[in-house]
Amino acid sequence: MNQQKIVFKSNDNNISGVIDFPSETPCPVVILLHGGTNTKDDCPMFDKIVPLLSQKGIASFRFDFFGTGESDGLFKEKNFTILDQNIKDAINLIVGDKRFTSIGLFGRSMSGGQVLYVNDDRIKARVVHSASIHPFVDISRFYPKEINDLVNNPELEEALIVSDPRKVKGEYAYSRKLIDESKLVPEKVGPVMPKLNNICIFQGDNDPETTVEEAIEIYNTVQKPKELHVMSGANHKYIGVEQETSFLTASWFKRYL
Repeated sequence: MNQQKIVFKSNDNNISGVIDFPSETPCPVVILLHGGTNTKDDCPMFDKIVPLLSQKGIASFRFDFFGTGESDGLFKEKNFTILDQNIKDAINLIVGDKRFTSIGLFGRSMSGGQVLYVNDDRIKARVVHSASIHPFVDISRFYPKEINDLVNNPELEEALIVSDPRKVKGEYAYSRKLIDESKLVPEKVGPVMPKLNNICIFQGDNDPETTVEEAIEIYNTVQKPKELHVMSGANHKYIGVEQETSFLTASWFKRYL
């Protein structure tokens, strides 16, 4: 694969990305959105999805959201307003590139929910892994003490997560604005999901962070063509079913791009 590193502007910040190309262009491209605490380089499944897409003649574009990896900002400065603009600017960047013929969109966990309220006819196919369409509920279930403290203490500016060893850029803390905006995600996906089609949904049935019920809700709301894959025994990272999940993901994009 040929690879190109790029930096683009979003909200006046530098956003770092990588494009991996198949052997021939012009070609379709999939924009890969990493999960909330991941980066473009360590997001689960990216290392398997990218080469599979390339083998099928599809490019991939992955970038670090603001507050992540090589992009500007710290994790605790993230909020949905900023991250949504990152996605819009990434799509506009790709649309203007003559090397690409059509666009797919992939997201996991928190960004999976964002994929489902991107209302853009230029997106021809979508895949989500463990999409969170009720992120306030999901975050509160996973970090009940920290989120409860934030909600009940107006003077706090952030929910500092000390119970989780995950490494992020700076302190592992969710800003009050991100938590407040997370409550509005159901209102964002509500009017958009019924308009969407060409969507493949994945969810592990042993995932402590997002739920099978959310996946079923998505499946029942979007239009055909659609598929739902509940992966037996899979956790949030799809450990043990990576090959099957990545193959089905790449195949869906090949079918609809």
